[in-house]
Amino acid sequence: FTKRCFIYDPIFTRNEEQILQDYGLHLINRNEECKRRVQEGTLFYMLHCERDMYNNLLASNWSQDNLRNVIIVGNCFSSYSLRFSCQRSKREASYIYKALTFVTENIIPNIFEYKDIFNDSAVLYFKSLSNVLFDD
Repeated sequence: FTKRCFIYDPIFTRNEEQILQDYGLHLINRNEECKRRVQEGTLFYMLHCERDMYNNLLASNWSQDNLRNVIIVGNCFSSYSLRFSCQRSKREASYIYKALTFVTENIIPNIFEYKDIFNDSAVLYFKSLSNVLFDD
């Protein structure tokens, strides 16, 4: 029983890619724009990624079976709710907006010297999905 770790960053250098492969990590060879669909427990490390990337990830896994397999280390979705003041924001990030009612956020304490680096971060997961309607 072996788990594999896939990794992508558009700014990896050839040297960094080689080091990552030497450690047994699998490089994703194209920018999937966070549209990876998962069928087993998957951790997405997405600190300070753009809102659209989170929305793409949720849209690609928008079902009870898939979303329960998604764990995100990234930005707090609850902070986005403070920015959903207009209909345009709600439309552009509709999956984040819908997920606000059932996402569980475990806030990562900001104990770092520079408070603006890892602020607004959490471990996010979706466990109570039995009463959620998954319509587009």
